[in-house]
Amino acid sequence: MRCDVIQPGLRIAIAEDSRAQRLFLTRVLERLGHTVVCAAENGEQLRQSCDGVEFDLAILDLDMPVADGLTTAEELWVERRVPVILVSGHSDLQHVNESVEPISSCIRKPISIAELELAISNAVQK
Repeated sequence: MRCDVIQPGLRIAIAEDSRAQRLFLTRVLERLGHTVVCAAENGEQLRQSCDGVEFDLAILDLDMPVADGLTTAEELWVERRVPVILVSGHSDLQHVNESVEPISSCIRKPISIAELELAISNAVQK
């Protein structure tokens, strides 16, 4: 399913411990017209790197060393009220959707561009 109604120009922060996934997400998001303001290896690095930087959305890997996606999502919500898209290789993500308020979507890896577009659209509309 393709979502053609995506708000271009979002400022997006990424925390993903896989270098290949960070690069993939960065390239796809930029191709979709967004700006990646930070691409970090974990949640703690994201919070430090983005200190003082405004962003509209965060895309976080669920399982990362130092600070995982759920912990980081909760902290970002308290500090900034930023919506979050979680990505994970776990097959069962249903419990995550309802566990933390800022989680707007959960996407299973491998990530498809169509799923990412839809998740971004849903996050912006909330």
